Amino acid sequence: SVALSKDTLLSGSTDHTVRLWDLKKKTHEVKFEGHSSMVTCVLICKSTGFSSSHDSTIRIWDLKHRKPQAIVSVFEQIWQMCIIEGGQTIAAACRYSISFIDIKTKKTSKIKTSVGYNASAICFSKDETHFVIGYGDGAVQCWFKKSILFEQKKHSAPVLAARFLPECKKFVTCSEDRSVVIWDIQNKQCI
Repeated sequence: SVALSKDTLLSGSTDHTVRLWDLKKKTHEVKFEGHSSMVTCVLICKSTGFSSSHDSTIRIWDLKHRKPQAIVSVFEQIWQMCIIEGGQTIAAACRYSISFIDIKTKKTSKIKTSVGYNASAICFSKDETHFVIGYGDGAVQCWFKKSILFEQKKHSAPVLAARFLPECKKFVTCSEDRSVVIWDIQNKQCI
């Protein structure tokens, strides 16, 4: 996993580490250690880095001072995450739920997912009223706030990523089965 911010790149690896790179200098700046399993996702928000892992933790890194800042346990494997609410909250796609972590207080809340497979992808619309969850069995759920609008299975393998199109009326999912599906929220189906 990689995340970019101006001249900074953060990378996560299967060797359990997170690395900070200076793109301007083309140098590796620091290696953050602490995860006990593969790093599944990294994010940057201002001068803070975030990493998630199958070790059920999200680690928060102070990129400016190049040191660990906090550890938040969600008690489930984490597959992917995103930052919402203007940089105030992390939404993490976990094995059996979506965890919401308040970045300031580190408090967590969860929405249980109805699919038996792990939530492998998550994405929010620009206005954050809708979000999409992709699953390890190829299923896709579209949510409006905290209610499921629709759920369908068009992929035959795990969903790897989901992204909303700019107008927020459609979204795209891609899968290990090498397929890309465009979804229409209003009609609650793929196009």
